[in-house]
Amino acid sequence: MLSGLIQAGFSVVGTYPMRTEGRARLRAQKSNALASSVVLVCKPRPEEARLALRTEFLRALREELPLALRELQKGNIAPVDLAQAAIGAGMAIYSRYSGVIYTDGRPVDVREALTSINRILDETLAH
Repeated sequence: MLSGLIQAGFSVVGTYPMRTEGRARLRAQKSNALASSVVLVCKPRPEEARLALRTEFLRALREELPLALRELQKGNIAPVDLAQAAIGAGMAIYSRYSGVIYTDGRPVDVREALTSINRILDETLAH
């Protein structure tokens, strides 16, 4: 879904967990099931959006993801939902560019971006 939205020219603006799942439902009992559904907020990416090197994308993630995570935590998000919601903040960084590429010109796809986002999210949560 993320790939399709980005390829269609949208950028992720934010993610908002919404309490849509009841605690009493069978799946939620004694499991680590999401307590919320995550709504993606998107907008058309500006036509003047530029390419970014992977190193620039990673630098932006390291600078901006901790702040986004703190804002999400202020929003009283259930711990089980925090990582999923934070992925949206990382995808907002990735999708604001017309593309992210390696120094040799190969594209960094959504799967690779998600791997980087999760790694930096783990680093951030560990501190």
